[in-house]
Amino acid sequence: MHKIVFISFYILLIILLPIFIFSYTEIIDNGELNLSVYKNYTKIRIEKFHIFGGYGEPELPYRDLIIRTDNADFAETFKCHILDSIVYKNIKLSPAQRALPINSKKTGTGFLYNDSSYNIDGYLPDDLIEMKGIGKIRGKRYAKIIFSPFRYYPKENKLIYYKTIEFESPGEFNIITNFKERANSDKGILYITDTIYKNALDTLLLLKKIEGYNPIIRTTQFIYNNYSGNNNPDKIRNYIKTLVDSGILYIVLAGDVNTIPTRYAFAMESGGGSWQDNIPTDYYYGDIDGNWNANGNLVYGEIEDSIDMLPDFYIGRLSFNSIAELNDIINKIYIFEKGDYSIPNCKILSNAGMLDSYTDASVGLDTILSYVPDYFQKSVLYDNSTNNVYLGEFMDSLNGGFNYLIHSNHGSTQGFSIGQDIFHNNDADILNNVNNIPNVTYTISCISAAYDEDCMGEHFLRSTNGGGYYIGNARYGWYIGYYSGASASDIMQKSFFEDLFNDDEYTIGELISLTRLKYAPSASMENCYRWMEYNLVLMGDPSSYMRTKPLKDFIVNYDSIISTGLNNIEVEVRDENIPIEGAIITVFKSDSLLVKGFTDISGKTLLSLLSEGNDTLNINVFKNNFRLYSNKLFHGNKELRYLESYIIDNNDSNFNPGETDTIAIIVKNYSDSTFYNLNFILNCNDSFVSINDTIVFVSQIDPSMLDTLYYEISISDTVPYDYLFYTYFEYNGGILKDSIASVILKGKAEICQKSYSISAIPASVGLTVKNTGNGYIESEYLHFIPVDNEITITPDSLLIENLYPEDSIYLYINID
Repeated sequence: MHKIVFISFYILLIILLPIFIFSYTEIIDNGELNLSVYKNYTKIRIEKFHIFGGYGEPELPYRDLIIRTDNADFAETFKCHILDSIVYKNIKLSPAQRALPINSKKTGTGFLYNDSSYNIDGYLPDDLIEMKGIGKIRGKRYAKIIFSPFRYYPKENKLIYYKTIEFESPGEFNIITNFKERANSDKGILYITDTIYKNALDTLLLLKKIEGYNPIIRTTQFIYNNYSGNNNPDKIRNYIKTLVDSGILYIVLAGDVNTIPTRYAFAMESGGGSWQDNIPTDYYYGDIDGNWNANGNLVYGEIEDSIDMLPDFYIGRLSFNSIAELNDIINKIYIFEKGDYSIPNCKILSNAGMLDSYTDASVGLDTILSYVPDYFQKSVLYDNSTNNVYLGEFMDSLNGGFNYLIHSNHGSTQGFSIGQDIFHNNDADILNNVNNIPNVTYTISCISAAYDEDCMGEHFLRSTNGGGYYIGNARYGWYIGYYSGASASDIMQKSFFEDLFNDDEYTIGELISLTRLKYAPSASMENCYRWMEYNLVLMGDPSSYMRTKPLKDFIVNYDSIISTGLNNIEVEVRDENIPIEGAIITVFKSDSLLVKGFTDISGKTLLSLLSEGNDTLNINVFKNNFRLYSNKLFHGNKELRYLESYIIDNNDSNFNPGETDTIAIIVKNYSDSTFYNLNFILNCNDSFVSINDTIVFVSQIDPSMLDTLYYEISISDTVPYDYLFYTYFEYNGGILKDSIASVILKGKAEICQKSYSISAIPASVGLTVKNTGNGYIESEYLHFIPVDNEITITPDSLLIENLYPEDSIYLYINID
């Protein structure tokens, strides 16, 4: 951002000061045009831009901008200047196609072309920039702008592209590109439920405290008795309005609509009748500015109701009708957030079909898959003219433990199409995911999340041994004929996954709210974007972080012995040798939080803990993409302390498979007295590790003196790569260190060149062998097996010895 200060002759300065003292600018480079030919027309696409459905008129991309400003006159004073333009001639833009609901198989409406729109004398669009109003997010002002940086002259087949634009305002402003609540602050969660379910939520609230949140519960009975409103949804919303400055960011509606009522809103006429156009929307509780009924006609959500469409809170619904169903949902959340599963967690399944005879939904989903990192296993089930997808294959895939399912096909309250079959509600009930790993499903199918009826989203959420989080539509989802992946439903689905894999620290509620925020300017008009703002449903806890990397285990170091009174405990959290910043450390006595901290850039935090008794305390470490770490703090004698440990071997000072190495543990006497006749015991319960003699006897340790104890540890040669194990250390029955983390580093001998060209046989071939693992190779054989029985390789095995990571050796084999 650049500040321009006007300075002139001091007499003129007095006159001009109110107008010209400050001007703020931001420059946007809109990027390169992606031009492609479709049916003899030129189709334009640009990153971060989208199109609207139409009826055959020339199609131009638009971009939505959200601008943070405190300037009350921003809408009147905001300007733009063109800095760079490109002229394209002989361009006949592709005609906009109609947005259609994804409710049933269609034969198609035919390719639309409006001849009169291509023969106007002027240009399109009428305005380069349209101001769509000023709104607020928790009291802060944001401007909503939609712009299309083009002038298209259809009669001349000429297109002018304004590639670089400067925005200007007398007051300071900021174009939002990343809207996050990322500070290590006390982020709050409000759970709203009926009194009969309040106690059943206690275990979920404890988990949220461990994750660093401040959760609270309010019952509908409390809200209805203490807050005013014309009806119960009004009362709930009026209570939520009081929480703007409370730290609450997440709202969880814990119950079906019979327990937590919803609001119905009108976005536009869909052509599907009053039931479709009357959209149940929990977003009523998330966008709290205004009353959604400004004109007083009791039709909520109309353009005339002046809704700013900006999310103040992150909303999700746990839809259940019994404590048993709630327990199934909580169990899924626990498994997902604690990382209580061992199979690979980076898997995504994409399922799509033909939305009509000319629109293949898989084209749009392939774009989403391009955002997904390569370390994810990407699987596709696409039903089209060359491949058919059936229910058995789909169910087997879901049960195989996919983290994410992206889906684009037709749907109803009873399920959605997966190709040749329907995935019905009762199919979701009997899902049996591997290790019960919860899945996150995002579907743009119609009404499969119509939570005011019995729907797929609810069955998926409640499934006892499968299912998981569900993002879907309460009414119609939309597609644009011929242009797969271009509708409001498609764009918002893409936005969710693009943002997800751009950052490791998004919750599912943040992602959905960010998607709503991005397209709030477009949603300020009657169109599919407004429809989708109301229509999008999250079945699940919005505060759950989304996995983006393979789950890992923390290495956590701290003094696990505490004493009565004040304890200053330094906790260090690492990913192997890399400090972890922003890990959340909590200490509990039973379910009462005693202290909370966040690790700094060095991976450390200092906890000041006041302990008033001899109870064992629980310490937890949480951060996304890691398994939850939970252990104990013990009351004991702090005068004799564990200091540190290190490994003694003959090579790389690390534990390696098949080795017997020594771990040295240093203890110190901090007291004024001598300790006598000490039995120091090191134990480990890991099957890959054995301690040859677990007890070391020390006759005495004098005041302020150190002693070093040595234990031989044998490592199995079948241990997995880079394996983490823990030992615990005690003396005379008292704990000195409850968790000593060690990593077994395994070497891996690989031939650098995978193929060789041999002009004649016999031949001698030189091989470069490199240790590509993280550990030392003391002794390992490479074996050679010819695939051709007429070829002999000698020697048929080569011994690799004493090879450090990244080092190479050169060896020869003979081929006859």
